[in-house]
Amino acid sequence: MQPLTLLLLAATASAQSLASVLTNPAVSELAAVLSAYPAIVKTLSGAKDITILAPANGARGLRQLAGAAKYEKYAPGLTEATLTYHVLKGAIPASAVPANAFVETLLTNGNYSAVTGGQRVQATKKDGKVVFISGGGAKSTVTAADIKFDGGVIHLIDAVLQPPQAPSIVARAGGLTTLASTLASQGLAKTVDGLKGITIFAPTNAAFDAASGLIETLSKEQLAGALTYHVVKAVAYSTDVKDGLEVPTVQGKTLKITVKGGSVYVNKAKVIKTDILTKNGVVHVIDGVLTP
Repeated sequence: MQPLTLLLLAATASAQSLASVLTNPAVSELAAVLSAYPAIVKTLSGAKDITILAPANGARGLRQLAGAAKYEKYAPGLTEATLTYHVLKGAIPASAVPANAFVETLLTNGNYSAVTGGQRVQATKKDGKVVFISGGGAKSTVTAADIKFDGGVIHLIDAVLQPPQAPSIVARAGGLTTLASTLASQGLAKTVDGLKGITIFAPTNAAFDAASGLIETLSKEQLAGALTYHVVKAVAYSTDVKDGLEVPTVQGKTLKITVKGGSVYVNKAKVIKTDILTKNGVVHVIDGVLTP
């Protein structure tokens, strides 16, 4: 632990104002970013029962965040959205962080969050460390915990959280290129990106290849129905999955969830990767194409 971090912990053994915490040299880079957003500082200074995940000096992505204002015309409100994404609802000490949970944040800007409440960040524990997973699978590890302030608690992290992006972007970035291109070719990419509160069961490229014979026989309308059959009209993280659960899809029919031998199946397709956060929900990767 760096000397400045020790100094910050010592200085905040008892609760003090957020403004006082931000004067500490250990968070001077974050304080510099926040100085351009006085409304956020004012809101957080008056808030109660919150947790702030504060990127420490030198945190990955902090330099980029500091210079992000110049790109606001391309992504309006992104810097402010990123900052509010670092604020969790509830004062959560490190010892109370579950092994796996999806915590609401104060990010509610509709351009970056289309889920009920506030955009989620995944909280986990690994090898005795608290790790938060955000958009793109970015991992931020807590390096100093339980710094008290008037509104709750602050944890220092080693990397800036990344707000989740739209499903079409997430799919391409995650190597699910056949799904992304098929949605685009059917004119469904913008539709799915614009939905609120959804879960996508995303077949791998290999799964699409295996089902290519069937897919080629479908009409445009049938293919659109098959694609929207993979989209559930609710957000279901891995922590919500239960054996026998039936969930309604955008296509209209339901999917059946089965838990067997520690694995999760959607109809007959196996879930091989879970909890990829998106702007409007979550993606789980499956090894087969679902058919209505």
